[in-house]
Amino acid sequence: MAKRINFDDRTICNEYGSLYKKRNNELINSKEADINMIVGRRSNGKTYPTATFDGVKRFIDSNYTEAFAYIRRYDTDLKAMQVDLFKGCTGNGWLSWYTKGKWNDIYYCRGKWYLRRLNDDHEVEEKMKNPVAYAFAINRCEAYKGPDYLDIKMILFDEFIPMKAERGYIPGEWKLWQNLVSTIVRERGDVTIYMIANTISKNSIYFDKYKIDIDKIEQGSIVVYKFKSGGKMALEYCKDSDDVSIESSKYFEIDDSDANMITKGTWETADYPTLPKKYRKYKSRTHMSFFMHHGSKVIQGDILSTESGMSMIYFHLKTTPVKKKYDYEYFETWDIERMDEPNFRIGFNPQYQLDKIILTLIKNNQCYYQNPDVGETVKYFIENTK
Repeated sequence: MAKRINFDDRTICNEYGSLYKKRNNELINSKEADINMIVGRRSNGKTYPTATFDGVKRFIDSNYTEAFAYIRRYDTDLKAMQVDLFKGCTGNGWLSWYTKGKWNDIYYCRGKWYLRRLNDDHEVEEKMKNPVAYAFAINRCEAYKGPDYLDIKMILFDEFIPMKAERGYIPGEWKLWQNLVSTIVRERGDVTIYMIANTISKNSIYFDKYKIDIDKIEQGSIVVYKFKSGGKMALEYCKDSDDVSIESSKYFEIDDSDANMITKGTWETADYPTLPKKYRKYKSRTHMSFFMHHGSKVIQGDILSTESGMSMIYFHLKTTPVKKKYDYEYFETWDIERMDEPNFRIGFNPQYQLDKIILTLIKNNQCYYQNPDVGETVKYFIENTK
């Protein structure tokens, strides 16, 4: 159980029970955006303040009428959160403090969370009839069509950037996400959306679709985007709290490359091999080049030969316009203006000999990369254009 806090002590908490020096959504909420995207390192105060102060607190302040939707990618992800989602605000005593002892626990039942009061023997004394939150999974979005969710005033999409060890994005996920939002919102305009993720990968379908160039976002800043329809999105790349990266950093010093996301909020990237020094002047070894278009980025792949006759690929950023019309160009989406160009392709297709060679070299780790970001982009491009 979490440590109990004296929420009445104004030297450690504000009037709503939010701890000083701990991140909350006060700054991003001041932008009054329709969609709030929050990214930062693990345990940096993203889900807890959103679920507690923008979710549970709002439900209580509205006389228990304004609920929120909690969304995960897969229904199996929701199972782990049925018990854990509200452990923070119940275990530390916040819920009991804020409701003056009326409620002290939140439980899950049939796709919804409810407030209740337990006695000292953990026996149920009273239950709230209205749900404080509804559970939704993107991979089951069709199952939610039909009912009206007029009491939902907030949507919280947690972990919108998937962990690398997990199954990743769902095929056609962007459309499924849009359909799920439409199912909840219907024709209303009074719902606020929060999208939360750890700094796992800069390559995300949500950055692509919302036209966000994450490389241009500085840590600790909030950027506001305006839509043609009049809507507004705010993106916060969280700065690190003063009290979280000093003491705990000693546990992650063995390998700084993997620990930076945990202790500093930098983007997590895998290790990708760089080109050996003896091949730095590789131009004379280049058989051919091809280009991968990902958003505003263009990645150039040079197929090189070694002295032993083996082939490999060197991937690097293309900083000048692509001019050679005889080089193959790979895109993520169809462009009818280029449909008659013989070297225009959508993703990699193993039925083509060149594509098969490229995919085989990548699969066999016969590739080198300018830097980890290039490696991540190549991996993302291939995974999302299969």
